[in-house]
Amino acid sequence: MGLPQLEEGQWSRHPLSYLMEAADDICYAIIDLEDAVELNILAFEEVQPILTTICDDPQMVLPTLELTVSPARKLAALRGKAMQVTIDAVVEAFVEHHDAIMAGEFKGDLLNVCAPHVVEGMQQAKSLARNKVFLDVHKTETEIGAYSVLSTLLDAFIPAGFELFEKKSKANLTYRTKRVFDLMGAEAPSENWPLYEIYQRLLDQITGMTDNYAGYLARQVGGTAHGIY
Repeated sequence: MGLPQLEEGQWSRHPLSYLMEAADDICYAIIDLEDAVELNILAFEEVQPILTTICDDPQMVLPTLELTVSPARKLAALRGKAMQVTIDAVVEAFVEHHDAIMAGEFKGDLLNVCAPHVVEGMQQAKSLARNKVFLDVHKTETEIGAYSVLSTLLDAFIPAGFELFEKKSKANLTYRTKRVFDLMGAEAPSENWPLYEIYQRLLDQITGMTDNYAGYLARQVGGTAHGIY
């Protein structure tokens, strides 16, 4: 890939990985707080100072921050502004450290070398999420439920993929497996595909589901849907 070799068996990170890492951090740090407000885990007043810190404008006034506007709309406006400020700061940091990044000499991550108000705000966001959001009982219950949903779906889809790989013919599949592929329609894997590609397609199908549909389908295939009997 043309990456600078740092020493025997070790190469520098790909330059784009720094941008991907920053994008991931921005989304988790800021969107997690917005989600927490929507779930009533945090109050708007707890999140607002953090977002205004990121924007470097404690007295920031937007048209949507009028008293008659709901907290959800206020938060969405602040979140959009904070994300744009952070993205711009990351771009500036990447340009400023471009030569070191391309030479494999840059250490750390881009967010840590952004403007001080961005660094401070992001640290506050991560701290609040770590201390109040991730430990919330309701969120923990939801996560545990998500594991059950994924396990149920994987238990239905993955064996179907393995059966297809072994039999090499959709005509000889068990009824249950046929129904799994009927559910996938045109997205179903081909009987001539390698097992790895079959699994990839099945996982793509599951990860592409919305939360609501995944939960619904898990109840159906797991036999816990109301009226199934």
